[in-house]
Formats: sequence, structure tokens, C-alpha cells
Amino acid sequence: MGCDRHPALLAGKTMVVLDASVILKWLLDEEGSADALRIRDCHMRGEERIIVPSLLFYEVANVIRYRTELSDEEILNLLEILKDLELSVVHLAFSEFEETILYGRAKHISVYDAAYVILAKNLGCELVTADQQLGKAASETWVKGLNG
Repeated sequence: MGCDRHPALLAGKTMVVLDASVILKWLLDEEGSADALRIRDCHMRGEERIIVPSLLFYEVANVIRYRTELSDEEILNLLEILKDLELSVVHLAFSEFEETILYGRAKHISVYDAAYVILAKNLGCELVTADQQLGKAASETWVKGLNG
């Protein structure tokens, strides 16, 4: 996956929304981590702008909270890494929140997952997810799987 994969441009950079399933692959060694890290590296080189809804931090924290193999210190280190990534955080407006709820209901997905889809739609860029169920349920042209 290259940095030019995402068509929406902002100030000369491509712009992409990532969900927690992709961001977690930056922090935890999982299947698909190499593809996720390529996106992170493009972002760190300033070639790609990563947009996330504010709920991402709660989702990531919830996943690592339940990783019993991680010590408290390791969890705090992962959160520090996440903080240092300089992600562009967007807070959904109430009208977008309403749109998110209705979209989630129509597509039979969680409001959390719908928030990523709606954010990408409203910004005119792609959502990249490692969640195959989300990709299938959303079935929108702007929702892409991490592996293509």
C-alpha cells in the first residue's frame, strides 16, 4: 500500500480516516501490522494526513485495557505512543452524530463503526479499516480494507 492510495487531497497531502482496528496494529503486533505501519510511516513523513474521530482513543484504550499480558507500564507506554502520533482528531457535530446513528441502524453496525464511515464520507476521503465485517456491512466505495 503506497502513500498515493488515497485520492482526497488536503494541502498537498492525501487524507484518510483510520479506525481503531488499523491504529491498534501500530501498537500491537497483529496480522496486518505491516500494512498498517506503512500508512503510519507515510503520516510520519508528512505525506498523509490521518483523521480520526475523538472516540478512537476510547476504543483503543478499551482494547488494550483487556490485554492481560500487558503490564500497567506497557499500557501507559502504548498510550504515550498514540499521543505522539499527531493524529488529526475530529469531534462530530450533533448533526453528524444524528447521521451516524441512522446510518448504523440502516447498516446494522455499531454507532462507533458508523462514526468512522460518516466522518470519511463527510470529509470526502477514504476510511481504511482492518475490520472485514465493517467493510462488508458498510459496502461504500470510500470504505477500504487495510489489505486493499
